Amino acid sequence: MTTKKATSKYTPAMELAIRAIEPVNLEKATDLVTTEMFVKAGITARGIAAKCRSMTPPVEYVKAERTSKTGEPIAKKDEIVAKIAEAIGVTSLKSLAKAEKADLQVLFAAVSEFTSPEPKFAGE
Repeated sequence: MTTKKATSKYTPAMELAIRAIEPVNLEKATDLVTTEMFVKAGITARGIAAKCRSMTPPVEYVKAERTSKTGEPIAKKDEIVAKIAEAIGVTSLKSLAKAEKADLQVLFAAVSEFTSPEPKFAGE
């Protein structure tokens, strides 16, 4: 019984082109897929990301940092709750993580104002 070896749609020239832009990121991969050899093969930027991991030795691929709709870094509710707990000097507020994220962010901002190094007093 013979087994067929899967053929890659990536040519040695394509692999060299990928290695030439290392470390690869989404922007570089997007630019690369507009070149003629990648267009003809129908290769996408996500395909290049996958190919980077499967190459021997692997090519470094740097993922884009996730951000919210407003462009801010993603903050998890439990991380916000931990910051609130730290700001008010308690060890745990686990059940607070069930609150809505927007409310937690407002609470953290308010707590941060009251715990800042220079206290603010009414009338200042």
